[in-house]
Amino acid sequence: MTNSLFVSHKKLPVYQALCAILLMLSLNLFGGVGVAFMPVTSAEAAALPECSDGVDNDGDGKIDSVDPGCEYPSDTEELDPITDAQCSDGIDNDGDGKIDSKDFGCDGMYDNDETDPITDAQCSDGIDNDGDGKIDSKDPGCETFWDDEELDPTTVAACSDGVDNDEDGKIDALDPGCNGIRDNDETDPIDGTQCSDGVDNDGDGRVDMDDPGCSAASDNNEVDVVVVTDVCANIDGVQTEVPAGMTLESEGQCVDIVTPLVDVCLNLDGIQTAVPEGKVLEGEGQCVNAPIVPASTGEGASGTSGSSSYDYWGCTDSDATNYNALANKDDGQCKFPGNVGGSTQELVPVETVTTSNPEVSTSEGEVLGATVEAISTCAPILTTYMRYGRNNDSSEVKRLQDFLNVHEGETIPVTGYFGALTKNAVERYQLKYASEVLAPWVPYGYPSIETATGYAYKMTLWKINSQWCTDLHAPLPEMPILP
Repeated sequence: MTNSLFVSHKKLPVYQALCAILLMLSLNLFGGVGVAFMPVTSAEAAALPECSDGVDNDGDGKIDSVDPGCEYPSDTEELDPITDAQCSDGIDNDGDGKIDSKDFGCDGMYDNDETDPITDAQCSDGIDNDGDGKIDSKDPGCETFWDDEELDPTTVAACSDGVDNDEDGKIDALDPGCNGIRDNDETDPIDGTQCSDGVDNDGDGRVDMDDPGCSAASDNNEVDVVVVTDVCANIDGVQTEVPAGMTLESEGQCVDIVTPLVDVCLNLDGIQTAVPEGKVLEGEGQCVNAPIVPASTGEGASGTSGSSSYDYWGCTDSDATNYNALANKDDGQCKFPGNVGGSTQELVPVETVTTSNPEVSTSEGEVLGATVEAISTCAPILTTYMRYGRNNDSSEVKRLQDFLNVHEGETIPVTGYFGALTKNAVERYQLKYASEVLAPWVPYGYPSIETATGYAYKMTLWKINSQWCTDLHAPLPEMPILP
C-alpha cells in the first residue's frame, strides 16, 4: 500500500527542501510508503488551484511550480507578478474614475478585468439612484459595489435628519424602517401584504416593490395595472390603434381616409380620371387629340407592298399613366403610379434615355430623326428619421408608405401618419433585409438580426434610398467607433 505525498520546495530555504526529501526517503525505507504522482483527470484539474492543476493557465509555456507566477501549490493565480493585467497597470480601464485596487471591478492585482460587477445594489445597478448625475462607482456616495445606498455623504438622509419622516413616532435609528444612517427611506416595512412578502404573487418574474403592480409596501395587490389608451375617442368602443382605412386627424379623432380624385388631363375642363376616348396623354397632365393613322391600302395590312401604315411610338403598357392605345412600338417611357390609392407620384427612378429612332417625335414638334434626350434627376426618396409615436414629417411618411406599397407589396393607407400599420410594415422590411439593416448594429449591443425596431432610421433609410435609385451609389452610413 502506498501513500501520496506532494512536496513543493519552490522559494523555500534550502534546508527546508532537504528536510522534505529526507522525510520522503524515510517513509520509503521504514514504512513501505512511496511517493506516487497519480495522473489527474480534467474534472479533478478543474477543482485544483491554478498552481497545482497541471495546466499552463497563463499561456507562458510554464506550468504550476515552474511558473514564476506560482509561489505555493495552493496559489489560485498563475499569472506572472509583472503583467499588464488591468488591475495593476495604473490605467482607468473602465473609465469610472478609479484605478487598479481602488476600482470596484478589481479582485487582486492579477485580475485582468476592471469592469465593475453589476448587482441589484444601488452602487452597481447602473442607475443614478440619488439623482446627482453620477452613477455607481462614480458617485461619491458609493464606497463598494455592494453598497446599497448611493446617497452622497454630505446629503442628510431621512434616517439621520432628526425628523419623524413616516410619522410613526420614531425617529432615525429608532425607526424600524431605517437601515443605517444613510438610508433615505424611513417607511416601516409592512409584513403580510403582496408587495412586501418576498413572493412573486402575479407570476411576472418581479417581486414586491420591483413589481410595477406595487405602488407601496402596504399595497396588497401585486397585479400589474394595464392602461389601455383609446386612440379614437370619437368611435364607440376602445381602439388601441387607428383602424384600417382611417387616419388620426387630431387627438382622439379618427376619420375615414378619403382618396382624392386624380385629374389626368389638367388641360381639359373638369376632372378626368381617365384619358378620354380619341385623346392621348402626351405629357404629364396634357391630353391631346390622338393622331390619325393612315389607313392601309391593297394588301398592306398583311405586310406586303402597297401599305401606307407606319409604326407609332409610345407607351404600350395599359397599366401605365401615359398609356397610348394607338402606339404599336414601346418607347420605354411608360410611367406608373406609386400609390394603390391613386397617387401619380412615380416610384420608379427615371434614368437619362437617348434615342435616335427616326420615327420618334416629341410634343414640342422636333424634327423627326433628331436625337431626343429625356433627362431626370435621381435623389434619395427619404431624408429624415421617422418612428411610431413621434411628430414626423407627414410628406416623408407618405413617401415611405408609397415605397413600401410599391416595392414590398404592402397595402398601407397613404396618410402621412406613422401608425402601427406603418411600423409593422417597416419591421417586416427590416427583417427581410436584416443582414444589411440590423446586422451592422449587433457589435454595438443590439440583441440580434431577428429583432426589428420598426424605426426608419440610419440603416433603414440607406437601404430604401439604395433600392429607390440604384444609380445613387449611396455609401454606407458611418457607424460609431467600437472601443
